[in-house]
Amino acid sequence: MTNRAVITSMALAMSTFCGVVDDAAASNSALPLTLTDDRDFDGTITVETAEFAIVFSEFFNGGIRDLYDLSADPGRSDNLATASNGGTYGQGALFDWDFYLGNSPANAYEFMTTMGSNANAGAAVLEILENSAARVRIRQSGHPRLNNGQGPPGDPFPELEMIEFETIWTIYPTGKVAIDFTSTVNTQAQGVDSGAGGGGKSISASGCCGTETIINGAGGVNFITAEVWPGDRISSTAGGWGPIAIAERIDATTLRLASAVPAGSALDYSIRREQLLLETLSIHADGDASIVNQCSDPFTSRWEGGSDGDPLWTRSVSDPCSTLFREGPPPASEDRLLVHWAEDRPAGFLLSMYQPWTTANGGFFNDGGFKDISYTQLGHAGSHLPPEHDRQFLAHIGSSAAAILPSIKSVADASPVHEDYTRPYAEALTGTLLSGAEISEYGFDAADGAYHVSADCNEAVVLLDTNGSDRAGASYRQPILVLHDFNVDDADVVVERSFDGGVTFSALSPAGYNLTGSADEVTHGTGVRVFQSLGVVSQGTASAFRISSQGAGCLTWTAERVKASRIDTPAGDERIQVKGSGVGSSAYDPTTDGFTVRLIAGDQTVWSASVNGGDKGWRSSSRNFKWKSATGPHADGLRTLKIDRPGERTRIKIKATDASAAGLSGATALQIELQIGTTVWVTETSCTQRGDKLGCG
Repeated sequence: MTNRAVITSMALAMSTFCGVVDDAAASNSALPLTLTDDRDFDGTITVETAEFAIVFSEFFNGGIRDLYDLSADPGRSDNLATASNGGTYGQGALFDWDFYLGNSPANAYEFMTTMGSNANAGAAVLEILENSAARVRIRQSGHPRLNNGQGPPGDPFPELEMIEFETIWTIYPTGKVAIDFTSTVNTQAQGVDSGAGGGGKSISASGCCGTETIINGAGGVNFITAEVWPGDRISSTAGGWGPIAIAERIDATTLRLASAVPAGSALDYSIRREQLLLETLSIHADGDASIVNQCSDPFTSRWEGGSDGDPLWTRSVSDPCSTLFREGPPPASEDRLLVHWAEDRPAGFLLSMYQPWTTANGGFFNDGGFKDISYTQLGHAGSHLPPEHDRQFLAHIGSSAAAILPSIKSVADASPVHEDYTRPYAEALTGTLLSGAEISEYGFDAADGAYHVSADCNEAVVLLDTNGSDRAGASYRQPILVLHDFNVDDADVVVERSFDGGVTFSALSPAGYNLTGSADEVTHGTGVRVFQSLGVVSQGTASAFRISSQGAGCLTWTAERVKASRIDTPAGDERIQVKGSGVGSSAYDPTTDGFTVRLIAGDQTVWSASVNGGDKGWRSSSRNFKWKSATGPHADGLRTLKIDRPGERTRIKIKATDASAAGLSGATALQIELQIGTTVWVTETSCTQRGDKLGCG
């Protein structure tokens, strides 16, 4: 049954995490993304705004099949990504990493992470990790697939199982696309084919007469279906030789080797794949669709390309496919930015590398050698062991016809975005910048292109200073903050900006930013908000962004003592005392908003008690709020409670008798939650049990 669904960020969700218990579902989407999930229909996921559309396809190895500049082409008639504009062939558009087998450039076999179209999805995985109007994250994984369609019958685009890759695409409505790429080597798949010799699968060699490099298979050998390629290495234990590189696969049972082998028949053999001939990193786009005979027909150039090391690649050599080469110095290994832009249309793309590719030794541009394909790419040429990669990039869609997308028509146009991405700097004036394995520095995660900050008491203030350390004056282009531990009712969120280093703030217009809401926590995570400014922090300036709550206050507190007794007797007669203190902020009033206390052991709430606002047991003074049960213990066992008004030291005391809290027995730690209205405060403490008594703190 076909399930065609347009997924938006407004699915209702109720936050149950300590913080705000949400009953609203709102976000600010000045520039929204829309995601259409058609995987059950045609294997695609479409992510778009009013200015661009990206289509991922399971049949393009999970990569990009279509890319449209909707500013210039609202009818989607000009697919910038796919050759022949028909969805039948493409090489990935914004990002693609390729692995080549073979023994020479003339005998190279290209396996691509974004190759399509394929008759089947194979091992490709295409899944949605996050989806809101502020950002979408998509996971693509699998094996690279053969480009030229010369695979075995029924499988013209086979997978290179030796390489396992994963690409996580994080897409923002401003055209930023953060890319987290990893590849690993599956050593189990490096064994390609083997035979035991004798009457089974075997090989033979004449060892003379001009055919010393030729071996023939027998006993069911089929080097095509086994996917044996030039560059693989073959050995024979019985023959006493190897490993020797395979120079050519002549047919299903015949190989030519790189060097001679002695005569032998019915020999055992083992073929392994342990070398790559070449790797390339590319931006791809369409080209001249009139080309029929590749590398020989005349063509019309439609694209240009360059890098930060050579802004326009124009060096020509006697290459039959009209490749233009990168000039040096500096060497290609120092390039961190590739740019590919159309000569005849508004579109342009950039690819910024967070880490330099230190083994790159060449750069190649082409838009006239192949039918309707163009590319700007770096390469690592020369036989080498397959490396494992963990690399981060920022791609950016550009259009000179757009209002939001930047114009990318040269390396100079792309440089501000590149400098912003590769020179992160931020200061947390309130809150804490995150750190850890996934964070590079200054709270910046190159994998999603965002600064990550943990809010302090539901407030985060982040200063973005273009004169910060290593920033070299680089502007911030539509900066992104990911807030953690931010548990605020949507209606109470306040977004402000400061132009004087965080001294004074003014409200940021809703037209100037995107911010996810509580409903989006189902996709981004509990207590997580994604914020993106739609403006620029210009060179030589600094701006601070403050995201906070105007609603119920925040209290950081410590349970100094928790005592419970009678915990080993039947439930219903336990006695509990909680005493703590902390620092309060904005006003709160349990006499109107109500009060709840919870004790949690592990993942189980072992006792809770609530008093409604307006209960006749409430009393208030200029110093504190008090409640006392009028006729004995409350239904939950609560007898008295007292909480000071917000101040430098807020004291809390709670007493209960005849409570039902059997789960306290055996607890080694407790989490204590206090809730007034929609705001929840949490602390934890360790516990020790002696007999039927529990002491914590």
